Amino acid sequence: MLKKFKPTEMDERIDQLDAVRGFALIGICIANLVSFAGFYVMTHSQRENLPWASMDPGVLFFIDWLVEGKFYSIFSLLFGMGFWLQATRADKSISSFKVFWLRRMGALLLFGVAHMFLIWPGDILMLYSAMGIILLLFIKASSRKLLLWVVLLLSLPWLIQWVAFFTSDHIFWKSLAQLSERLKEQWGFGGRSLFDMQTSNSVFDHILSNFFRAVERPMSYLKSGRPMQVLGQFLLGMWIAREILFNMEGKQTLFYAWGKWMGGVGLFTGLVYASIKGFTGSPWSPDETGILQSLAYHISCTSLALWYIRLIWQNWLYKRWRKIFRWLVPLGRMPLTTYLTQSIIGLCLFYDFGLGWRGFMPFSGLIPITLLIIILQQNFSRWWLSRRTRGPLESLWRLLAYGDLRVKQP
Repeated sequence: MLKKFKPTEMDERIDQLDAVRGFALIGICIANLVSFAGFYVMTHSQRENLPWASMDPGVLFFIDWLVEGKFYSIFSLLFGMGFWLQATRADKSISSFKVFWLRRMGALLLFGVAHMFLIWPGDILMLYSAMGIILLLFIKASSRKLLLWVVLLLSLPWLIQWVAFFTSDHIFWKSLAQLSERLKEQWGFGGRSLFDMQTSNSVFDHILSNFFRAVERPMSYLKSGRPMQVLGQFLLGMWIAREILFNMEGKQTLFYAWGKWMGGVGLFTGLVYASIKGFTGSPWSPDETGILQSLAYHISCTSLALWYIRLIWQNWLYKRWRKIFRWLVPLGRMPLTTYLTQSIIGLCLFYDFGLGWRGFMPFSGLIPITLLIIILQQNFSRWWLSRRTRGPLESLWRLLAYGDLRVKQP
């Protein structure tokens, strides 16, 4: 059955999408390094004692305003576009495509499990694989139905946080955190904080800390509405691919005007979110301010993601900008390899069995570190793709999804 469906060949790729994907990997790297550097497990006093700590609030405000949540949203939109582009090639073999897609998502789940438990509990691949399977239910949905689902799904995170606001003391919201604490105590780690375990030079402590955080993560996802947001962005990406991507001459003026308007909305709501977080020190709190912060965050994520995509697509028409954006294309053609190696680099830089920078590196130092990582990854990607047709982990993913690497190569 699978042999009836052929994978997307390199000559069918759209450089613009690869450039956008490469651009998204820059923002994802910045946002993830904030976590690797220990922001979410350090106390306020620990953050204040970092070198050049006076510069950190400004840098973190910039990241919260323009980066946090916006770049994985770009990836989510691109994921939906990619699903639609592959599905349209399977008009005469839908059943074959469904089997292929389930295998592809199953392989992505394996990558995600390894990433979450061995490297970093902030993994997004497991969620993408779960929401990616649900996409099959929408493969024949009309454009109108897709948009209705987009509106519903992108509204749900805020509604969920309204419920969390009124039921914040209910044991349900604390159940997985309590389970994680019980497991820590039963396994002899009850007196140690996650920061302590993650700054240990023991790889075993690191893996256990990942496990304890992974136990809590599903509730964190539910409370933030992340699954609904990601699925809504997948469907919006499908709609864009169907209605706009290959009809740019007819709809590009409308799309660019729409994207410009979304940019204004995203910049304003992102500013509101970053201002509240800078004042409270928290990405969300179960009070009236937290509800406003949540609304601003969810609106800004999708709005700014669309605006960033619009900027690259529109300026691609100009030779000077196209040359700059083409620099990002190799990164975008090896997204899985680039994403996972960023986590490995973060591990080596910030954990004690590596260089041990966590607790010592100021957050203001993350911007130049990100730029250095991206430059190294771009050069590696360009070198690799000059010798191979796809990245090393992309090849493994292809093997797991298709069952055979001998499918016709470009």
